[in-house]
Parts: sequence; C-alpha cells; structure tokens
Amino acid sequence: MGKGIGNGLPVAAAVVKAEVEEAVYRAGLVHVQSHQSDPLSGFAVAEIVRLVRELGLLERNVGVGEELKATVQLMPA
Repeated sequence: MGKGIGNGLPVAAAVVKAEVEEAVYRAGLVHVQSHQSDPLSGFAVAEIVRLVRELGLLERNVGVGEELKATVQLMPA
C-alpha cells in the first residue's frame, strides 16, 4: 500500500497482525531499502495515518463497502 499512503513519496508499507510482525523480526527477515528512515516520507505517512483516524475513514469505508455489496447483490445476473 506504499503508493496510496505515500502520496507520491517513496514509501513502502504492509499491514499485518502483530504476531506476524513479531515472527518476521524474530526470523531476521528485515527488508532494507534506499529510502529507509527518510524523515519526509515518515512525516507524510504519519500525517496520513493521523487523518485516516481523525476522519474515521476506515469505518466509513466499511459502510460504503457494505452499501456497494448490497447494491451488487440486487443486480440481475
């Protein structure tokens, strides 16, 4: 989801459960990239996460998805 959350900045991101993250780090599977720890990209991502939370976008997305699903199910095959 790097392109969406980076808004054009070089960002890479993955969403996993905490236990998956812990297992990956314990196994030593850490990825290094050319823009790792880039402060501008880090700030941009932090702001995007803040806005998503503040505006309730995840909850809104679930609602919109349910509406879309209901609409599609009503369409003739």
